[in-house]
Amino acid sequence: METYKDLAERYNELNKEAGKYNRPEFDEVYTIIADLIRDRNYVGDRGNLAYPLVTGDVIDEALKRAGFADDEAFVSDFLKYREIEQQAREIQRQSLSLPDHPANILIASTPQEQAHDGWRFATPRIICPDFMSDIIDETLLSDLKEGKGLYSNVTEIPVEDEADDDFLMVEAYGLKCSLQPYYRELQQYGIIGSKIVSDDLKPVFLGILNKLVIFIKDNTTAPNKVRNKIRDTIKSLDEVVGLGLIWQILLLQGLCRWFEGININESDDGYNEACDLYTWIMLRLMEKELWFCYYKWGEKDKEDLQPLCRYLYSTEIGKIVQERLFSNEQSAEPQQAETATKPKCLTIPDNILQALQQAGFIENAAARPLKWIKTNSTTHGLITNKRSLLDLLCLLGYPDSIIKDKKLLKSTFGIEFKANNYTDLTDSRGNLKRPIISEYHNELETIIRQTGQEI
Repeated sequence: METYKDLAERYNELNKEAGKYNRPEFDEVYTIIADLIRDRNYVGDRGNLAYPLVTGDVIDEALKRAGFADDEAFVSDFLKYREIEQQAREIQRQSLSLPDHPANILIASTPQEQAHDGWRFATPRIICPDFMSDIIDETLLSDLKEGKGLYSNVTEIPVEDEADDDFLMVEAYGLKCSLQPYYRELQQYGIIGSKIVSDDLKPVFLGILNKLVIFIKDNTTAPNKVRNKIRDTIKSLDEVVGLGLIWQILLLQGLCRWFEGININESDDGYNEACDLYTWIMLRLMEKELWFCYYKWGEKDKEDLQPLCRYLYSTEIGKIVQERLFSNEQSAEPQQAETATKPKCLTIPDNILQALQQAGFIENAAARPLKWIKTNSTTHGLITNKRSLLDLLCLLGYPDSIIKDKKLLKSTFGIEFKANNYTDLTDSRGNLKRPIISEYHNELETIIRQTGQEI
């Protein structure tokens, strides 16, 4: 297996080889290439090593615009240079996965933070020779003032072809839902009235969200037009340093909450189209929350952001983002002291477990702990349907003390519940309102009856 040193030597050899073909005029061609691909995200010329450099028509057009298309020697040198550049990029990509890469050595030597029961921020690292430190400090200060680099916020959602909407006609969803639950959530977590959404800015924020919702309701027959409206609204906030990113997250989260409360069934016209838009919004939200974690916030900023962090950590998407960022870290959660109290027990008959596995509710009926894997039908496998588990336990006649025991559910089914998962399931005294009806209620009821259990 090649080491980082081996790859570095290969990279240097390619660098020398590329120098034989390089010409000053190449800069002009590269400027044109950048303009031609400005709306394309998945190309290596945008800086992402995971994607190859563009070839074919883009290169031909760039050479033509630069006036070198008929210069065979120039074209030959440029294409050879691009070929070597792609090889060098592949070596760079390979080296990043090696344990002896300087970046990985630094990360491995950095003390791990203690376990957090809450939102965490990723730590950007800049690896450079000592003599460049002062230059980088000056650059970071300049970037902070201008909202560039680590302080930038760039929305790269591709523009949809609205002309296609004529071929994507759908009936209106029958959207009947209020933004009030989301508004109450923001109030509950102290976001409304804070520096994030101050009393002065609250009408502006709510006005933007309200206009987006109305636009969606009025344009259910134009899905690409709707996506572009959301895209343009989100992208317009790129220029607002810091707060713009936060508002982007809150607006996308608000649209998700609105969709989650829509009174629409799988048999209704427009159901699939609504699901597709909801999934698209969730993916955009996930992208923004990931960048929120990497954004170079100051320590005082992080203090001010605590209400937002607590709220995001209470959401399904927020948990997914945190798990993706920090899932490789070994949990340092302290062990709970054992008590003399006998732990509660949650057992389900084997025949029901087998039926649940066949129906896709659990991963492996023989595994311990079990893993509840059923997802919401509207999220295309992204978000676990926790309500269906509570529905099952309710059908099996388990008492409130079991169904509301979040620690027991996690140890038995590998799924984490929060207090807000029970918000609409309990009465004023905290008792469960039975029955608990999930979207899979009929299917679960059938499984239990077929296995000979009484309900």
